[in-house]
Amino acid sequence: MRSTKTTRILFLAAFILLRFPCFSADVPSWVKKPEKEFPSSVFIRALGEGDSAKAAQSAAIAEISLFFDTKTEVVTEAVKGIQLVSGNGGIEKRNSQSIAQVAEISSCAEFFGAQFTDSYFDKKKKKHFVLAYLNRNDAALLYKSRISALMGAVASYRAEAFSCGEPFVAERALSKAVVLAPAAERYIHAETTIIPADTKTYAESLGILSSLPTECSAMKKNVSFSVSVSGDGAEKFPRISTVVSSVAAKKGYVSSASGSALYDIVVEVSASEENFEIGPFVRPSLDISIRNKSGAGVYSYSKQFPRVGAKTLDMAYTRAFVKIKQDVEENFLSE
Repeated sequence: MRSTKTTRILFLAAFILLRFPCFSADVPSWVKKPEKEFPSSVFIRALGEGDSAKAAQSAAIAEISLFFDTKTEVVTEAVKGIQLVSGNGGIEKRNSQSIAQVAEISSCAEFFGAQFTDSYFDKKKKKHFVLAYLNRNDAALLYKSRISALMGAVASYRAEAFSCGEPFVAERALSKAVVLAPAAERYIHAETTIIPADTKTYAESLGILSSLPTECSAMKKNVSFSVSVSGDGAEKFPRISTVVSSVAAKKGYVSSASGSALYDIVVEVSASEENFEIGPFVRPSLDISIRNKSGAGVYSYSKQFPRVGAKTLDMAYTRAFVKIKQDVEENFLSE
């Protein structure tokens, strides 16, 4: 009799576990006790919740991005109940809140150390859960390698700039360092967020990076240009000088009269004409060189354009000029 009663109890218990799996032990430990599975002293972690596994991953990464104060791009996808479970120097919890967007990382490189757990689907809530996590030491090592590479390149460009006797070439070298500075600053910020004790280590590097725009601006003030146009297309494209001058001015360079300028921008533009039954065509070509007072070239840009046709020759030249103008604005002095 007792055996029969025991059998019935066991059968009932098994039925309950199968019928109501939420009471079983299938809930991952990183959901129930994330601190035990991924201690905040070792990991930076964030729990994401969404209507799909991908949405939950995006939500988790969005919260980690907030930890680093990283810029994110917002895309419309319903996500609910994101909870930050790790903060600087301990656990920082936020109240679960409902939001209607998923933040996608603007650059995957910012979180190249991030990993994810397998997705867990809560049948009761009908939501997916994913935990994103970074090992603090591993991520810091990766950031340090990126910082080292970037600061090495910055140091090389600065050395070239301050040792070069050609002002334009020096400024161009320093401009390359300026382009690298924001990435280096972001990596330093991320690394010192993970390992706050390294803040003093990068104080000098941050000082160098912050001074680059001022140094570059000072160098540009010493670079002045005049523009001259020649070639058989000079009369056909009379506004090309204005276009080139405008691009140089937007880049921060000073315009001066010919003879007093430190550099001459020599523009040679030509165009060949062809006539077909459907109408006339023009094929323009462009050569731009920057020369110092000695006549030595310090920069060059050239472009062979495809044929441009129209009903009349004047209209073909007008269309060709539009192509030249667009190309110069996009590519001249941009390398």
